[in-house]
Amino acid sequence: MRKRIPYLGLALCWACGGTSSNPHFGDTTLVSAASPFVPGCGGAGQPGVNHPGGEVEPYVAADPSDPNHFIVSWQQDRWSNGGSHGIATAATFDAGKTWTRAVAPVSRCGGGGATADYERASNAWVTIDAAGKAYLGAISFDATTPRSAILVSRSDDGGRSWGQPTSIIADDTLGVLNDKQAITADPTDPARVYIVWDRVTNLNDPNSANGSGPALFSALNADGSWTAPAAIYDPGTNAQTISNQLVVLPDGTLGDLFLHLTDFTLAVPNRRLEIATSPDHGATWSAPIPIAAAEDVGVFDRDANVAVRGGDFIPDIAVDPKAGTLYVAWEDGRFSGGDHEGIALSVSVDKGQTWSAPRQVNQVPSVPAFEPKVSVSSTGAVGLLYADLRDDKASDGAFTTSFWLAISNDQGAHWTETQVGADFDLRGADFVGLYFLGDYQGLAPAGAGFMTVVAATTGNPSDQTDIFASPFLGSP
Repeated sequence: MRKRIPYLGLALCWACGGTSSNPHFGDTTLVSAASPFVPGCGGAGQPGVNHPGGEVEPYVAADPSDPNHFIVSWQQDRWSNGGSHGIATAATFDAGKTWTRAVAPVSRCGGGGATADYERASNAWVTIDAAGKAYLGAISFDATTPRSAILVSRSDDGGRSWGQPTSIIADDTLGVLNDKQAITADPTDPARVYIVWDRVTNLNDPNSANGSGPALFSALNADGSWTAPAAIYDPGTNAQTISNQLVVLPDGTLGDLFLHLTDFTLAVPNRRLEIATSPDHGATWSAPIPIAAAEDVGVFDRDANVAVRGGDFIPDIAVDPKAGTLYVAWEDGRFSGGDHEGIALSVSVDKGQTWSAPRQVNQVPSVPAFEPKVSVSSTGAVGLLYADLRDDKASDGAFTTSFWLAISNDQGAHWTETQVGADFDLRGADFVGLYFLGDYQGLAPAGAGFMTVVAATTGNPSDQTDIFASPFLGSP
């Protein structure tokens, strides 16, 4: 378990997507393309190695008013030590048959101007409101200075282009990082858009017990500005929240899921999944409600002695848009006695006040499974996207990985699954001693089915990873 490790209006459009030319990734649609950025665009003197062919960490949003409209965002040109040159996006208006790409102006490379003159950007989340407007949130930061910010850019044309961003919060204090934001629009009320994140302090202090990481919140005002950051929950020193993520229940209640870390002086800090709820659009919040302990153990290529940076610290939450049932999925080693990761699911039918015991949902429990993403369709079907190692063979020169979409029509009691794409070698995602496809992948409801978006390796060292989409895969 890592100890206190943060994770780190130019409308540039290039060729639209088509069927994947990658023979190793099945019948999918290629969403990403060659980098639109000029080498060195972020500025000289940055530490680390940049990978211009590294497209990773996709996120996908569905338009609640148009079943054919989706927007995908991802990190473009990943750095070996965190962040990317900028954030790229792609929009489809025909349910994933074709995609129009753009660049969000949230970094220097992306044309961010004075508000977003940052060397790098990361953690691109996008949401679409009930009127079809899109909002993209990102972490923007420097590798050579302490500056970091949470920025939001808006698109009024469905993701074909992005406006100059608004700075929700900005810091230039050594040891402070605004991190892991998540942006969420109310699917029934276009006037309400929310963003949450953690603000980690004292990262430069060798005594990690002095630091903290409260969960912060901001909401869209009627004039397009954003409210001043306010705390949802402050765990105090020697503790932090991370991976805050909001859902909006059918009655407008907000739920903020987060991982609560405590006791950094221990070899392995304590980790708990918790949720805070708000009945009044974020004006007030409940005390954190426990969901379950997090017993993640990580994923490793034992033949090559290389770790996978995946979703071990990124729980995910989804809500049934009609019934209001909440689902939380995360990586957990409890089902194997701590030998390897499985995918755990917990369910709440009372607005997050109580939760079911964790249940293992990955369909081959004998092998590691990771990077869970959960969503709920318009019919109440639960979709769970994850990667696993069921096809990996020891000492065969590859680290064979595959993505799977499992679907349940009875609140997670039973599942059927379909492979997303094809097997691929995760060793191709080695960004200097660590395999990285992103801390999460993309899954969104698509009518009665789902839109899956994943990063996978290409087998080309100069173009390590690409973004692929499979629309309506596994539709019941």
